[in-house]
Amino acid sequence: MTSGRGLAGPALLGVCAAFAWPAAAAADVKACLDAAEEGQRLRDSGAYRDARQRFIACAADECPGEVRKGCVGWLGEMDKLTPTVVFGARAHGKEISDVRVSVDGEVRADRIDGKPVALDPGEHHFRFELAGETDIDQSAVVMAGDKERLITVQFGVDLPPLPPPPLAIPAEPRAAPDVPHEEATRAPAYTLGALGLASLAAGAVLDLSGYVFLQQCNSDPTCPGGHERAEVEWRFVTGDLLLGAGVISSVAAWALWPRRARDGGRPTATIDPSVRSVTLGWRGAF
Repeated sequence: MTSGRGLAGPALLGVCAAFAWPAAAAADVKACLDAAEEGQRLRDSGAYRDARQRFIACAADECPGEVRKGCVGWLGEMDKLTPTVVFGARAHGKEISDVRVSVDGEVRADRIDGKPVALDPGEHHFRFELAGETDIDQSAVVMAGDKERLITVQFGVDLPPLPPPPLAIPAEPRAAPDVPHEEATRAPAYTLGALGLASLAAGAVLDLSGYVFLQQCNSDPTCPGGHERAEVEWRFVTGDLLLGAGVISSVAAWALWPRRARDGGRPTATIDPSVRSVTLGWRGAF
């Protein structure tokens, strides 16, 4: 009896295991079929990330061969179509990593590490958080098949580069004032003017003395005619030459006189209402 009872326990466990194994195997097959069916539905709706997880489940070795074969193919298709992004951030001109990134309200990275992050295709809202700085929100449409698309933000304001120092431009030499130039121009005019006046005066004196001598000689019977003619001719000829030289020197002096000084003189009239008088004058440069 004892021997019979000792054999009955293991036999009973074996029978129970025989009946239990087909039920467990059937449950595994159903789970594989459900994962494959749900993965296809999620794929068609654009939920690539969740579809990929279902295809991983039905591609396991425990699933039937035909189901596993289909799921492996669909998993490869999802790997190609699932877009990925890479986060980046800068602050005050340099790259930073201590930034938390959320996608559609879900934290996807506690810090930026440069690794790609898988997303479903479509529009997504990104939030970048950095201690001590205002959060930055950004939206972007991610296309199916995009790989390692860079999503970056800029914290703070970068200072603009300092402009280069201005080039040293030599100062242009200043023109000499007009006064010394005018003074230098006036010197010859002064000389010619004085020479002209002296020539005019000398010529006039000689012509006048010749005329006086001619009158005196005509009234004096003792005055010889040859002497009178020679004396008068000398005075008149010399006087006329001096008068001509004086005219030429005066004209030359006028021509050499600075034009601004020559044209600057204009009659002016000043009326003072308080005294009801008119002041006339000549304004010019001499």
